[in-house]
Amino acid sequence: MNKWLVDALRCPYCFGEFKVLHGNSSQDKESYAVLECDCEQYPVVEDILVIRKGVIGNHGESSKTVSHLILSGKNQEALLSLVMPPTPAGRDLAPAWVQRLPQVRGMDRVKNLLGNVARPWWARSMRDFFAAGPEGRTATDYIEAALGAKRQYKHYHYFMNRFGQPRHLVALSLMAPIQSPAGPVLDFGCGFGHLTRHLVRRAGRQPVVGADRDFTRLYVAKHFFAPEASYVCCDGSTSFPFVDHFFSVVYSSDTLYMVPNKVVCSREFRRIVDRNGLIIIAGIHNGLVDAENYVSQRMPYSSYGLLLGSWSHRMITNRDVLDRYGEKCGPDLSRSSTTMALNQDPWFSIVATNHEGLLVDQGSFDDWPHAEGIPDLNPLYKPATSNEKGDICYRHTFPSSWYEKEDGGCRQYEPEEVWIASEVLYDLSLRKRTPAMEDLIAHCVIVGMPERFHNHAHSCPK
Repeated sequence: MNKWLVDALRCPYCFGEFKVLHGNSSQDKESYAVLECDCEQYPVVEDILVIRKGVIGNHGESSKTVSHLILSGKNQEALLSLVMPPTPAGRDLAPAWVQRLPQVRGMDRVKNLLGNVARPWWARSMRDFFAAGPEGRTATDYIEAALGAKRQYKHYHYFMNRFGQPRHLVALSLMAPIQSPAGPVLDFGCGFGHLTRHLVRRAGRQPVVGADRDFTRLYVAKHFFAPEASYVCCDGSTSFPFVDHFFSVVYSSDTLYMVPNKVVCSREFRRIVDRNGLIIIAGIHNGLVDAENYVSQRMPYSSYGLLLGSWSHRMITNRDVLDRYGEKCGPDLSRSSTTMALNQDPWFSIVATNHEGLLVDQGSFDDWPHAEGIPDLNPLYKPATSNEKGDICYRHTFPSSWYEKEDGGCRQYEPEEVWIASEVLYDLSLRKRTPAMEDLIAHCVIVGMPERFHNHAHSCPK
């Protein structure tokens, strides 16, 4: 547990400082502890600080329950209480052959009956999986365990195929102003850490803190995407557990528009960032467009500007950012997008600061931001055919109709089909980037991935 981070934390309910308590277990003593203030005890599990009150586990476990487990030396039980996914509905646990049967009258009842029989097996398999730990596993294994149930496929496909999404490229582009920050960087709503790993590179010697209300996503981020960062599990609709002006940069992507109390969240952004720091809010849904599919996120772009008070800011549509990204350039922050563009684009972003010198044209990239990491094929590309030389034709495939609706804009720069030479596939299998890959990288056919996202086996020619 990082002492510098504990010293920067305050209870979001009583603003009290924390005293660190350790359990009676000799194992994982540094990774498991309890933070105690005047009003509550908060668990530290796998070095992730959980600063939330009430129910924090998917099966009703409270912060007090998990803290008691740690103080009793039951560290593995504490971990399992936070990472075990919600029990799927019975129909979602029915065998695959039943799922393929025609949907006739009474079929839902059959699926529920068979699925309920499978529930004890499901619980045992999940418990065994998470108890075994991340050694020898990949991020894909954990995302499938956490989000693989049918009712969560929308989120599953979003995270599994994020590397070339339009919103992902926009989020990467908006990191351009982060250069040699004077203090720590916060990634609020970091999820599984897809963007946190890029922030670590841009923060230089400064620490990066990932924050999210979902413990399992932080656990995956810590072990697979950005192990160099520190993590805090907290809520965006209450006061944040950080002292004033602690961060030089507050970064958040695809999060603020889903936070119920946007006034509190945006106020806290301004409180915890340095007076000359940056607030970058990427991926905000514009309530003026496609409101019927975002019933709880109907705020128009103009209302978000009011949340920033007197801070100078720019509002930029995703289209404006992507147009420049395609030219290998960062966003032009010298001005906001036009009113016409903001009225029509379903997604936009905000960059805010009290330091006007940061709101300038960010110029060109030295390298594609999405290429950072291990070069590998974009997961949306599936092998279709091959020739006698070992070259393979890959076809761009959307995993679901929802994904195509949300992120179908990627087809503007990702070709429908592409032939990849056997030599390139061989170099990919060695995780080596070569000049022959540059055009494929420019079109997001090849992207940079974390070291242990999956086993990379599909990159090898057969």
